[in-house]
Order: sequence, then structure tokens, then C-alpha cells
Amino acid sequence: MENYDSVIGFDYTESEEWKRWIKEELLPLHKQLSIITGLRERLEYELASLKGALNRESMRAILLGGVTEEGEYKPNSLAKLYREVLGVFINPKEWVAYCKTGVDPANKMGCHFEETEFLKFASEIRDLVEMIARKMGLEIPDVSREEIEELLSNPEKFADVLREAYRLMAGATANCDYHTFFVLSLYCIPKFYVREVSKAKGET
Repeated sequence: MENYDSVIGFDYTESEEWKRWIKEELLPLHKQLSIITGLRERLEYELASLKGALNRESMRAILLGGVTEEGEYKPNSLAKLYREVLGVFINPKEWVAYCKTGVDPANKMGCHFEETEFLKFASEIRDLVEMIARKMGLEIPDVSREEIEELLSNPEKFADVLREAYRLMAGATANCDYHTFFVLSLYCIPKFYVREVSKAKGET
């Protein structure tokens, strides 16, 4: 019968092993989540003036991509994706209503910014990974301005960022990663047991 050490396949007593895991598995996740939250922050700045922002075709795609003439989102609407994930949107029905009356909606409307459940989750995971990395003395990779600008210019690529973030998050769960499994297992050990084991080791 295999013991626990042989099952998990790594030396959990070695700090360098944990640093390697954080660098290879957690920091790439931190980078993707930082891109997502950074894009939201940049959009708040860019869309402060709706009329000016809509001069860029990419901004129109973020707010109106996949919106029907009735003001509804199509199933694969880009605007719906940005609304549900980043909480960035304009009221599509109101936009269509203004257009039908011959009024420029950009002069009458503003952009809305809401905190979505995904944004809260992404920020929490990002901050948690950053805390872990800093405690281990590891450098946190920065998100460049060019990376955010690339998404602003090609908003459909946001789906690729989301896909990669989900892949990395799934890969770091206890079901897929023994490092995470080991950490979570420690929380199942009663405190009194850890204390008694520590005492016993101190006596030998």
C-alpha cells in the first residue's frame, strides 16, 4: 500500500518546491486575473466620456457588439460578455429607442459600471495569490500597458483571456493539483492533534 508521500509525488517539506509551484502554477493565474481587473479599470477611464469613446470601433463592439435592432443581446454577444463578466455596459434598449427617434444616444446616455460576482472572485483570488507569493519572497509580474491596449483594440480577445484564466483556476484546484490538495488537507487536521504531535517530537 502506498503512503501519503509517494501519492502526492513531491517533497512538501522543501520550501523551494513550494516556490517552484507558485511560480509555475499560481503566478500565471495571477497575471491573467490582473489583466482582467486591469482591463475593467482601464475601461472605466476610457468610457468616462461615452461620446468620445464611441469614436473607436472597438469600444462600440464592447458596448454594442451582438445587440439586435430590438435592443436584445444575441446568444454570443460580445457586449453581453463584457456586461456579465466585467460589469461594463450601456442600456441597449435605451440606445435603440434613441436611435429610432433620430437622437444621438451618445449625447443622452452614460456607461454603467457594476461589480459582478466574477470580478469579486477574480480580485479575491488575485490578492490571495499575491499575498502567498510575497510571503515566499517572490516577485509579482506586472501587466504591461501594451497588454491592456491589445484587448482594447481587439476586444474579442478577451474571451481568450477568460478561457486561460478558467483553465489555470481549474488546474489549481484540489481535484487537479496535489499541492492544493495537501494544503487543504492540513485544515482537516484538528489543532489539538498538531499540538500533541509537536510536543511528542520535541521530547524525542
